[in-house]
Amino acid sequence: MTLSLKIPTNYKFDLSALVAEFVSKAKKSIGFTSNENFSGFTEIQDLVQRLANLPNVEAARAVANKSGDLHEVTFEILSYVDFDEVRQLAEQATALVIETEWELCDISKNENWYFGTQVLRKFKSNFPENQIVAFSYAQSECLSAAS
Repeated sequence: MTLSLKIPTNYKFDLSALVAEFVSKAKKSIGFTSNENFSGFTEIQDLVQRLANLPNVEAARAVANKSGDLHEVTFEILSYVDFDEVRQLAEQATALVIETEWELCDISKNENWYFGTQVLRKFKSNFPENQIVAFSYAQSECLSAAS
């Protein structure tokens, strides 16, 4: 999914407005038109950011297993670490994913959520754009690019 925001060079930076615009564009791009059909989106975005901030993570993304349905999502984590570190990373990531899945089950009461976790060396590129729900680069990469 490619979503772009145009920011004039003389624009005073308002992160909350940019995030709101991004969320609005993301909702439209994956086929959601109302908030009642979009439960879980904020939690999924937050989880992707937390996954991206884990040690040795280059990027993280959430991929809906079916277009337009956030109830079945695989969280993909891009990392280039060795086997032992991958195992540790997978354990940390899985704990965060399960915690969010249970939180959504508690919040939504009548809805079932099925989340999976994968640690990869390369993101698959054969998904339709509207299946990639959220994407985040690791914070260290963003900070180094900003400086």
